[in-house]
Amino acid sequence: MSISEGRDRYKIISIILIIIIILETVGLSSLYMDLWGRYSSLYKNYDELSSKLDALSTKLGYLESIMRYIGIRHGNYTTLTPAELYNMTERSVVMIIGKRESVEGIINVQGSGFVYDKSGHIITNYHVIEDCFKIYVLFYDRTEVKAEVVGSDPYTDIAVLKVNVNPSILYPVTFGDSSKLEVGDRVYAIGNPFGLAGTMTSGIISGLRRTLPTVGGYSIVDVIQFDAAVNPGNSGGPLIDAHGRVIGITTAIMSETGTFSGVGFAVPSDIILKVVPSILKYGYYHHPWMGVQIIDMNPEIAKVMNTNYTKGVLVIRVLKDSPAYRAGLRGGYKEVTIDNSKILVDGDIIIGINGTKVESVEDLLVYVERNAEPGDQVILTIVREGKILDLKLILGIRPPPS
Repeated sequence: MSISEGRDRYKIISIILIIIIILETVGLSSLYMDLWGRYSSLYKNYDELSSKLDALSTKLGYLESIMRYIGIRHGNYTTLTPAELYNMTERSVVMIIGKRESVEGIINVQGSGFVYDKSGHIITNYHVIEDCFKIYVLFYDRTEVKAEVVGSDPYTDIAVLKVNVNPSILYPVTFGDSSKLEVGDRVYAIGNPFGLAGTMTSGIISGLRRTLPTVGGYSIVDVIQFDAAVNPGNSGGPLIDAHGRVIGITTAIMSETGTFSGVGFAVPSDIILKVVPSILKYGYYHHPWMGVQIIDMNPEIAKVMNTNYTKGVLVIRVLKDSPAYRAGLRGGYKEVTIDNSKILVDGDIIIGINGTKVESVEDLLVYVERNAEPGDQVILTIVREGKILDLKLILGIRPPPS
């Protein structure tokens, strides 16, 4: 092969290689453009899908809150966040505004309350509406209507009001079982302290089975003690648990200044659920009554009475014609001075009721309020002159406050 023929063949091969390279480049470019187009489309679809997922997540969160609420309404209890609790309960809480006459003229009083049912019944404290000649209820949406008093029970500081409003703004609360509460349980108070509507505070139950003095020398028993901050205006508002259930009605604070000092008190839901249905039916609630004046036994009293019973309930006085009088219960007849106080001793010592041990006045009162009604017969186990006896006593109706 001549030199010229070799050169021609080289040129042909070079041209063929160049053509192949160009074709490969064009192919890769097309492939690149195709892949880029697909990537852009996928990226766009991803953005759209991501936005849809975000929207769906928001809706699912909202749906979860609704389902939790539905679950609570039907007994499937779930611990909720404070925000969820507030959103669930705020529409059930109302402000109570009353007008009361005083020596200074007509004054406005203010407290809290909550919706009991779709019929327009509102629960609040008796002391909030006591002696008011006009009462108004202010709802969460600023609807304000005049209220009528259905009835009340001063002995538990509970009152029931009635309003005529569109049922669409009535959101009844759900009640919990206050008998199952334990010290340390988380609780939340919602009300209107100092007129600041819809205020929520949180804390824990710091004590149970407290007693609060009330009218006529009697006491509210089984009271819940808590440390969520409450102030004037909170009275009548709900105390709720971590599941959104009402376990008490805020009633009082322990304070030397009139403002919160770390201890609040609530009448438990178990009492509310006994008292309110009776008020709705009759306008009042009849408390069981024995008709005795009693105090706790202690070592000093036991020493004076020459008895080994340092615990129990000493009967100081028996009211004439009372259930205790008819049952034959005996009061004290010997006056002594203990710790600078004069008391009557040598009366009966109550150490049991219906087979349940009684070690204090609180034990006796809590048992009677929880388990008995007027007309019920109870068996009192007493110590009289060193002997243990059983007495049958038929409970009467506690007289109205004087």
